[in-house]
Parts: sequence; structure tokens; C-alpha cells
Amino acid sequence: MQAYDKTMERNRLRDGFSLVEVLIILVVLSVGVFALARMQGIGLANGVDIKLRTQAAALAQQKSAELAVGAVAGAAGQDTVKSNAMTFNRTWEVTANPAHPTQLFIDVDVTYTDIAGARKRASSGNAVASSGTAGGTLVVR
Repeated sequence: MQAYDKTMERNRLRDGFSLVEVLIILVVLSVGVFALARMQGIGLANGVDIKLRTQAAALAQQKSAELAVGAVAGAAGQDTVKSNAMTFNRTWEVTANPAHPTQLFIDVDVTYTDIAGARKRASSGNAVASSGTAGGTLVVR
């Protein structure tokens, strides 16, 4: 009986894997590869979103800096900037600071549609420009 058990054990080791074991390994590997592919797609989408947000923020800061030079209370407007096949819409408004008559608030908002079709918005925040001075100072608060 003992010799028979040893022979069966040797034959089992020589035979390799059963079909069920191979199928289980394939399922586990497939799940892992699918998860990696999904993470890669998410990473690429996030990279594009970050690039668009950076461009929008830069456009908002650029317009704030332009408006700070010779800013006049009551100035407002909008324009469209095309960059890398994307369209960014900028709106801005310059208002007087009621607490300090020599200061102006400059608000610039940039909106765009991301690759998923969602509307996004970036803002330069409230910038304070010293009015009445050529090339006034710009302080972002």
C-alpha cells in the first residue's frame, strides 16, 4: 500500500496542473490585468484634467495682471481663448473696494468644458489693485 501511494504521488507531480487550477489562475490574472488597465485610464484622464485646470488658472491670472495695469472701477467684459483645441471663456469685473477707495477688486472667472463634457470653472480669486497708479501693484488674497 505504501509503494502504491508513493507511485501515485510521483505520477501526480509529473502530471502538472489540473484544468481547474489553470482556470482559477487565469481568472485571478485577468482580474489583475483589468484593474491595472482601469487604473491607467483613470490616471490619463486625471492628467488631462490637471492640464486643463492649470491652463484655466494661468489664463485667469494673466487677465488679472492685465487688468491691474490701469484698472478702472466698473470695467467688465468677457472673451474667448482657444488653446490646444480647447475653448476657455473668461469673464471679468473690476469693482471699487468700499473700505478703501484707492483699491479695486478684480475678479476673473474662466469656464471650460472638460473631456467628459462637464462644465468646469477656475477663478483668480479677488485681486486688489492700487488704482490711480501706472502699473499698480497686484496682490492676490
